[in-house]
Amino acid sequence: DVLGSLTAKLKLAHFYYMVDDYQEALRYLNQVKEEAPAIQANNKMLEAYKLCSQVHEALGQYKEAFENTKFYSELAERTMGDQRKTQTERIQAIAQAERAQADAEIERLRNVELKEAYTQIEKQQESIVSSIRYASRIQQSILPSPSFLTEHFQDSFLLFKPRDIVSGDFYWFTMSQGRWVVAAIDCTGHGVPGAFMVVLGNTLLADIVLEQGVIDPGQIIHAMDERVTKTLGSGDTQANDGMDVAMVVYDPQDRRLAFAGAKNPLYYVRDGEMNKIKGSVSAIGGQRL
Repeated sequence: DVLGSLTAKLKLAHFYYMVDDYQEALRYLNQVKEEAPAIQANNKMLEAYKLCSQVHEALGQYKEAFENTKFYSELAERTMGDQRKTQTERIQAIAQAERAQADAEIERLRNVELKEAYTQIEKQQESIVSSIRYASRIQQSILPSPSFLTEHFQDSFLLFKPRDIVSGDFYWFTMSQGRWVVAAIDCTGHGVPGAFMVVLGNTLLADIVLEQGVIDPGQIIHAMDERVTKTLGSGDTQANDGMDVAMVVYDPQDRRLAFAGAKNPLYYVRDGEMNKIKGSVSAIGGQRL
């Protein structure tokens, strides 16, 4: 059992690290890094790279510690991108299947008696609500795990309470090119319409940041605006589909924070006082003022 062997070696590495036997810890960690790729055990590789960085730092080998941190960040970025892409494809497939099923059911009900149709509609409503609840669970799985954020920012917290079963708001964060990208997004509408905007926004962010490598918050928001406008035809002055966004990019190396916002501001505390930086007056993809 290769996976079991990797788990055992990681536990041994942690033990030797705790007792300051760094060379023995590195020996087991190097074995994990050599063996894990064969079975695509990304979680084990992430754990190994993270502990390797800590061991090298304890040894004063800062170059090696930085290289392992870099490998950890790149692997975490790829792993999160693959997971989000898979989950997005799943919710889109479910939505398409539910729409086709609902259309077929409506057509069938046109040919039955009113009483029977009413009974069937009630059942269909129950089925739709059940499907929406399932879609809500999938939507939750698309959102990044709060623990991934709090692991790196211990004083942070995250509050997410949708008004409806599925939400029209979402949060998003990832590490790209050694920097943290964190965003809070409020999509037009609530319920199912808002949920589809969430899928669109999540997909666009993953593509722009993780695939295209855009890292400046202003450029990310500008790219999202162009894509949403093109996708939804929001060039029409009557269109009002869009997203309000607050986004920051944090570089832990030089401790710099960059902000950009579409209608939403940034609040920060300096010298015990609350300060505010306003976002732009227009939403992403929405009506221009």
